[in-house]
Amino acid sequence: MYLRPTGHLTPFVAGILTAFCFHKYSYVRFGKVSYALGWLLSVITALVVLYAVFDWNHRGSYVQAWVSAYAGLHRLAWALAVCWVIFVCATGQAELANRLLSLNLFVPLSRLTYCGYLVQMLVISTRLVTLRHSTHYTHWSMVRDYLGHTVLVYMFAYLMYLLCECPTSKLDKIVRAKFMPATRRQPEEKGDSPSPSTLANCCHL
Repeated sequence: MYLRPTGHLTPFVAGILTAFCFHKYSYVRFGKVSYALGWLLSVITALVVLYAVFDWNHRGSYVQAWVSAYAGLHRLAWALAVCWVIFVCATGQAELANRLLSLNLFVPLSRLTYCGYLVQMLVISTRLVTLRHSTHYTHWSMVRDYLGHTVLVYMFAYLMYLLCECPTSKLDKIVRAKFMPATRRQPEEKGDSPSPSTLANCCHL
């Protein structure tokens, strides 16, 4: 399920639809109630996706219908929770979250995330297939393995970024600039008030 692309189709489609909504409805502004409700549902959904399996793993008892629903919907639910954060940040409605997520500290990690996603299974699989004896897992051993895997994953991700993603991205920008010239919008100066047309088209939910 992890290696096959069909398992990731629903979050991919959710991301595409979010980009479409941002392109067509970026003028939408949520009211206080709908804004708070959106954040509440987003946080609850993300927490349920993360911690719903905790009880199953520790007690071993579960309801089959709930497990089936989780298996079929947890990827979509997580994607929708993330899409909400992306949409409100991109439309300027979550200034604090947008400022936090836009810190320069996260820029290197953001450039290595996709490459890390691609190589992490290779690192984990190599660790598992090279074991020569059974392992008794403890909290400390899990923390140790997690930190070790994280360091190795980002080391390989950095090499992969330099060898593959960065050159490809530069070539893509060159091709787009040459064959697909796009008009650039002039950045608004700080303190400028919105134009009357912008205010007229602004929609509040």
